[in-house]
Amino acid sequence: MLSHQRHSAVVLLFKGGDRAMPGNYRPIALLPVEVKVLAKALACRLAAVLAAIIHPMQAGFVRGRRLHDHVVLLQNLAQHCTDVGDEGYATFLDMYKAYDMVNWDWMYKVLDAVNIGPGFISWVQLLYRDPSIQLLINGTLAPSLSPTRGVKQGCPLSSLLFVLSIEPLGQFLRHPTHVGSGIMLPDGRFVSTLFFADDTTLISNSRASALHQLTLVDTYCQASGAKLNVAKCKTLVLNSRQGETAHPGLNVVPIGQPVKYLGVYFGHNLDPAYSVRQLNDRFYDAFRQWGSRARTLRGRVLLVNAVVLSMLWHTTAVTAIPADQVAKWQSMVTKYVLGRKTAPTESMVVLVNATFQFDKSTGLRVPHIASTLRKQRLVRLRNMLAEADSSLWASLSLAQFARCSPLLGRPHDFLHYF
Repeated sequence: MLSHQRHSAVVLLFKGGDRAMPGNYRPIALLPVEVKVLAKALACRLAAVLAAIIHPMQAGFVRGRRLHDHVVLLQNLAQHCTDVGDEGYATFLDMYKAYDMVNWDWMYKVLDAVNIGPGFISWVQLLYRDPSIQLLINGTLAPSLSPTRGVKQGCPLSSLLFVLSIEPLGQFLRHPTHVGSGIMLPDGRFVSTLFFADDTTLISNSRASALHQLTLVDTYCQASGAKLNVAKCKTLVLNSRQGETAHPGLNVVPIGQPVKYLGVYFGHNLDPAYSVRQLNDRFYDAFRQWGSRARTLRGRVLLVNAVVLSMLWHTTAVTAIPADQVAKWQSMVTKYVLGRKTAPTESMVVLVNATFQFDKSTGLRVPHIASTLRKQRLVRLRNMLAEADSSLWASLSLAQFARCSPLLGRPHDFLHYF
């Protein structure tokens, strides 16, 4: 490539925390257009075969895999451990600057090990040969730097390369000599890891097994150049009947304290209403912040769908929402769309027929929250029945249904549970 094609500007996006700490910023590479086109072409080729290479326990950036499956599996594991009285632990790892620490030689070796052709590897090597970057700070370019590791965040190919580079860690933890450290499901299969890109979770059946898995992760880090941020790793006790006790080498989450996994709150004996309260606060804050931006009815419908309700769907897909809470949300949405009300304390008499309010073809198209929640449940139940033999979360869910309703004789009749 030409010298200008090897060059990229890097902007820093603030992630949260102390703004004076460099580690609280995410570097995003701004690549030349022709380089991005090449990277996209390579990404399309690689994405087509990634599902055949990457283990199903890695759900990040692999076509056809869903983030919510891992969330439901962890919820089911917690319920399973509580029901049968077994020990169970989930250790949430924090990889320090995971994307920026990828060793290029390690990445090329992994590509070769999974039988990616030499021609494809040479194209990847071309993208990472003698790169240079300049930080763009307050509109000013800093002096040029020459990175020696890391995949470029902002490049279409980077996420796929990262998923491949971390796959050996999953294979190492799932090796027959180590998989026994995980939790055994009713069908005899083991769960020892959950991956979503760099969000890595270790599933173990004892504290000793959790410590053993951490030593395996340390071995992987030494070989690959990755770095584990031990201070930020947290261990959650899955069995809610088991007492939470501190343990040397493990940062055990205290009783009642939340820990976020893939955007959903978990906790040892965490108040079931905690997630709903968090959603509730964000829901009403969005109206106060954005409500005045839309002047027309159509604009308010668009704003509610794009800004307000969109922040609910991720959590509601895996969390039971009380009917009275859904009714309050619906009331707020209706008052805003029809009456421009932005606070829950503001009253309004709705004179429009409910059918006309929610009709999407001839009505006002006011979003109906309860219908979306029912659709989410039906999709989840459909996936559970369709993937019962292949997905761990689905088989565990069906086992729990069967255990709860043996007298009915129809544990797979999903309409009974709807």
